[in-house]
Amino acid sequence: MLSANMLNYYVAFQILGVVILLWLLNRTLYYIYEHTLEPIVFPRIMKTFARVYNSRMDRVKRQLFSDLSNLKKAVGSQLTILEIGAGTGANFKYYPDGTSVIPLEPMDNFGSYLKDNAKEFPNLTVEKLVVAFGEDMKDIPSESVDAVVTTLVLCSVKEVTSVHGKYYFLEHVGGEKYSVGKFIQHLVQVPWAFLLGNCILTRNIQQSIEEMGFSSMNCQQIVAPLPLPLYPMLPHVVGFAVK
Repeated sequence: MLSANMLNYYVAFQILGVVILLWLLNRTLYYIYEHTLEPIVFPRIMKTFARVYNSRMDRVKRQLFSDLSNLKKAVGSQLTILEIGAGTGANFKYYPDGTSVIPLEPMDNFGSYLKDNAKEFPNLTVEKLVVAFGEDMKDIPSESVDAVVTTLVLCSVKEVTSVHGKYYFLEHVGGEKYSVGKFIQHLVQVPWAFLLGNCILTRNIQQSIEEMGFSSMNCQQIVAPLPLPLYPMLPHVVGFAVK
């Protein structure tokens, strides 16, 4: 017969073993998905998502990117925009005529979607896709762009390095502490990140932007008018910043 203490240890080790097995199973499944299905599935998901998001956020995007026309006049020549996490090119419709866009994505599978979308906007010059991460943009020459744009990117990027020019952002953020929204974000975080490119719902993105070292920042917190299935990403920050 096992003593009470030995029995407790036995049960504890069994529970620990199950937890480790579940963790290993989760990591294995994610690794398989990340290297086989994700490059195919994720761009398709984002194409559909971008259509829904743009329809709901059109007014917000138009207001944010309307300033690009003023920037283009100030530049006095062709405006060059680096879009980090360009995805399927959902923002192309908001850029001024004559703009040159450098799309940056960690997945080269987005290339075909960007090319197809670029055909709808012959007023833009969409450069070849730069396959890189926002944390490492060594292929982008320093101060070679007039503006940098991110929309729904900083949830999966730890930091954006070497941002030069004017920085425009539209990002979903973590909910207020102890709120229902924050609780739901924590509740759905694992499957959400699994399907949507390791998106972290609870990240304090406004603080991350503030820590990038800009000399000035204009930032507004909003509640996005998104459909119920996208409830976890209702809190947003929108604005621009300059070095």
